[in-house]
Amino acid sequence: MLFFMAAAKVPSVCVNYDDFVLWLKLWGIVPLCVGLALNAVVVCLAVSKSGQLFKLGLRLQALSQLIGAAFVIWGWVVYSKTNGTCESKDTPDPKLLAFVFLIMNSISLPCLVCISIKKGLSDVHAPQQA
Repeated sequence: MLFFMAAAKVPSVCVNYDDFVLWLKLWGIVPLCVGLALNAVVVCLAVSKSGQLFKLGLRLQALSQLIGAAFVIWGWVVYSKTNGTCESKDTPDPKLLAFVFLIMNSISLPCLVCISIKKGLSDVHAPQQA
């Protein structure tokens, strides 16, 4: 919701208005929807009592972090093309919001991606150690 509000506040004189607004709108909805969809798939696989597919579904969880990382990279590319014309006097300021979330995600997403890849490549059939 916050990103859609910020996208509505981007001034039309912004240098890369279309790309910036598109990124704000997609960043606000796509990673959330991908995470929910993957969780729904894992739940359906668990309910179907298919152990092999369920374990594959757990590996698919890494996909949401990889999509998030791609969105952060795309966000930095779009943000780097903005200038002072993209700032808004209203709140939320789209440029400031994008900057803050890009910084936070640039710090946390690499860690999540590494953990996801490690879990995705690990042997899910190995017994758990206590």
